[in-house]
Amino acid sequence: MTATTRILYVDGDGDRRADAVAALEADVPGAAVRTRGAAEGAMDHLADRPPDCLVTTADLPDADALSFLRRVREERPALPCLLFTDRDDEAVAREARSVDGVEYLHRSGGAGLLALADRIAALTGRATGTDTERSDGRSRALTGPAAVGKDRSGRPPADRGLAALADVPKRLRAADSDREISDVVVEGAGDAVGFPITAVQLYDEGSGRLRPAARTEAVSGLVGDGRLLASGEDLPWQAFVTQEGTVYDDPSAGTAPAESDASLRSAVVLPLGEHGAFVTGATGERPCSAVDVHLSELLAGIAVAAFERVDRERALRERAEALEARDATLERVRRSNAIIRGIVGDLIRATSREEVVTTACDRLVASGPFRFAWIGTYDRGAGTLSPEASAGDGDGYLDAVTAGDGEVPRGEPTEVAARTRETRALSAAAPDPPFDPWQRAALERGYGSIVAVPLVHRDALYGVLGLYTDRTDAFTDAETEVFAELGRTMGYALNALERRQALVNEESVELEFRVVDETDPILGFVEGTGSEFEFENVVLDDERLRAFFTISGATAARVVEFGERSPLEDVTLVADREGGSLFSCTLAETALVSVLVDRGAIPRTITAADGDGRFVIRIPRSADLRTFVELFEARYDEVELVARRGVDEPIRSRGAFQSEFETRLTDRQAEVIEAAHVCGFFEWPRETTAQELAGSLGVSQPTVSRHIREGERKLFDLLFGSE
Repeated sequence: MTATTRILYVDGDGDRRADAVAALEADVPGAAVRTRGAAEGAMDHLADRPPDCLVTTADLPDADALSFLRRVREERPALPCLLFTDRDDEAVAREARSVDGVEYLHRSGGAGLLALADRIAALTGRATGTDTERSDGRSRALTGPAAVGKDRSGRPPADRGLAALADVPKRLRAADSDREISDVVVEGAGDAVGFPITAVQLYDEGSGRLRPAARTEAVSGLVGDGRLLASGEDLPWQAFVTQEGTVYDDPSAGTAPAESDASLRSAVVLPLGEHGAFVTGATGERPCSAVDVHLSELLAGIAVAAFERVDRERALRERAEALEARDATLERVRRSNAIIRGIVGDLIRATSREEVVTTACDRLVASGPFRFAWIGTYDRGAGTLSPEASAGDGDGYLDAVTAGDGEVPRGEPTEVAARTRETRALSAAAPDPPFDPWQRAALERGYGSIVAVPLVHRDALYGVLGLYTDRTDAFTDAETEVFAELGRTMGYALNALERRQALVNEESVELEFRVVDETDPILGFVEGTGSEFEFENVVLDDERLRAFFTISGATAARVVEFGERSPLEDVTLVADREGGSLFSCTLAETALVSVLVDRGAIPRTITAADGDGRFVIRIPRSADLRTFVELFEARYDEVELVARRGVDEPIRSRGAFQSEFETRLTDRQAEVIEAAHVCGFFEWPRETTAQELAGSLGVSQPTVSRHIREGERKLFDLLFGSE
């Protein structure tokens, strides 16, 4: 008959008390477990019914656990006491052991309760043990009990095994990789369990298999690099995927005789959570005992906790590194934005393209991390990129890559950016030689990374910016986007400069293009009706361009009908007058006329006959002729520049403009308009009416209105150039 082992378990958590009762009564022979939720209740129980062993956790609602244990030892100095806690803290362990007769045990899930049962059995002199053998030579090892004292093979008893395991957590705390943990676990298994054959296999996500991480020398001598278990089924893998540990008294049973000498006769195979599997055993006829199972499970639980700790620390390191990298990127982006703001200020003040490109290169090298910056112009027709401006330590790079002909070779990042209209950021070093000529030239000059930025506005390319730095790491997406925005800003500035020059230039160039495109709706209409399409003006209407044009040679009704079937939007008859009808329409942003106006050109006329269309446009003398040729080539199947004519259009000064206007007015018109201006007739709301103005001038109200309207017409004719 088994003697009763009275255990008092003190814990403030009701669920943990229930788990402890179930585990201890199952694993400690004759256990009679009583529980209390607080220190005072436990003291009362000690006075009434002294137990054989007292276990307390650190979570007591009414007392500090160590203070409580000191009170217990004062009243019951011979009573074995254990502090059983989740806190894996060496300082707490030392303080607990400083109390005479108190032991410290770390809780680690179910393995911790098994260790607690073993320790209570050792302290009270009660041996634990039940038979777990099955007729097929295997047994499940998740709930098997341990034994105290020497087993049949003479290996260490439970208390000595537990003492050996006590050093494992400390050694694991110093391990900072999965491989180091595996080594400690294999060594710990030899000290605590005593089997000569032990191995840890870890899961490799890349291959989806378990790979050897650590093993005893006896394993290598036994199977070399082969499988440890000669069973037809992969036992460690089964333990890993099912998360069930198993005890085998003969894992090679039923296999070929040739394998039997090289296989384990007894083994404990346990999962290591999501990390892998643990195997320990022997080759001879030495079956596993319950104490082997329990010690192995304790070791596996400690190993899992170590693997999880390393995973957490690795995740924290990766997060810290990611945050550090993000902060560094944000700082670089901040610096880049500051540089760009300075460049934008320079662009606003620039009066020529040369000033724009030179200033941008100078500021980027002076303010940024770039050693070298240059801007080139791209000839779309020839497919060539030629340097235009540069700053910094070029060290002959452009001469090296252009090979003396002044053209950047195909494949150089700036040439690719010009051709694709996409910003590129990349390392100068290719993964493997041979290197392209531009890469060799860059590496010889110490350039680590390159940013190539197209200078674009809408679908027009105004050049390419190349930036070269010592940094060997390619730029982040955020930094690349900042430079892409710089390219768009510079493209917009160069476009605005072109348009501004078109407005103030005293001289312009008239270009006449012959185009052939049977699918163009405007050319088709002009040819089909035998009419002439002449642009009058283009104005900005609610952020969209509205074109005014005159068509002669076709009825207004025919034009409106055509407008309903064409890509032109909102075709409206403005005036049906002698010599042609005036119409207006809204232009899409991508329409040729919109693009021409955006580039500073003024469309003049469109005519068509015998399959050929003729476009006449006017551009500033300073504009890049090739740019406009490319615009037409991109739109039409066949394009030919047939004429280029210089046009002189001197700009009137304010005084000259006023003198010209006054000469167009009659004396009476000038008198009425000046009086209207002085009296506030043109203010909103009006400060005087036409009737009041007529009374002050001694004329009729219709006369005043007629003179004002006629004066306005002459002013607008002079301003917009219809005369």
